[in-house]
Amino acid sequence: MYYLDMNEIEGMNSCDPYQLIEALMHSGKSVETQLDAALAAVELSAARWNGLRHLTAAGGQLPLGQLAAKLSCVKSNATQLVDRLEAEKLVRRVPDPEDRRSILAEITPEGRLSHAAGLQVVRDFERQLLEDYQPEERLVLHKLLARLGGFEAVRT
Repeated sequence: MYYLDMNEIEGMNSCDPYQLIEALMHSGKSVETQLDAALAAVELSAARWNGLRHLTAAGGQLPLGQLAAKLSCVKSNATQLVDRLEAEKLVRRVPDPEDRRSILAEITPEGRLSHAAGLQVVRDFERQLLEDYQPEERLVLHKLLARLGGFEAVRT
């Protein structure tokens, strides 16, 4: 893998828009592939761990439509993800007591254990991925990517 050093970056006077788009797409795919490989050690993928993460953060339950929104995907993709998590007994579907037409995805005790195992892997992965970046660089990168993606940057 080729990395630009700071001297090369500082010497750049412009960036072709498509080169930037290509670099963003490559970086995103590369990070996801690496994270999937790391999470395989605890029998998870980035997508499955992310679903468990959102359920945990929400207190354990979310309507499928809200889970899809948090995952930035269409409802049918969230449904397929919940199908896989349910088959692994990490999530179960329960009726929404406030809306008879809605189903909630609810994390199971096994799902909480998987989330916790995945969290340690993700923390180790983050440390390795970002070890060459200063805290200020991480913050700038986060803000720029959040703005590009239409998300509000999380304050840390």
